[in-house]
Amino acid sequence: MSVGVVKSYYASVSGYMDELLWAATWLYKATDKEEYLDYVINNANHFGGIGWSITEFSWDVKYAGLQLIASQVNFLNLVSILSKVFKKWFDTILKSLTSLMQL
Repeated sequence: MSVGVVKSYYASVSGYMDELLWAATWLYKATDKEEYLDYVINNANHFGGIGWSITEFSWDVKYAGLQLIASQVNFLNLVSILSKVFKKWFDTILKSLTSLMQL
């Protein structure tokens, strides 16, 4: 998080999670190492920003840049990414439904 002394001068509205996703996306793009892509896929929903309609890119908010770089992933990787995201989403819904049925 922000350093206490400068927090009031340089406070981050979005926190630092968008920077972690932004960095992992760039590292994936630079190295093609799947662990960076997996990090983004596994954390994007929890860290936020993937469902927002972002209208700015700034020193603080990196979600627009993250979405732009992620959109540049080639089509074959996109199919792989989407299947992982939908599986994770489906597993979450299934877990929630299972919990509700046990009540």
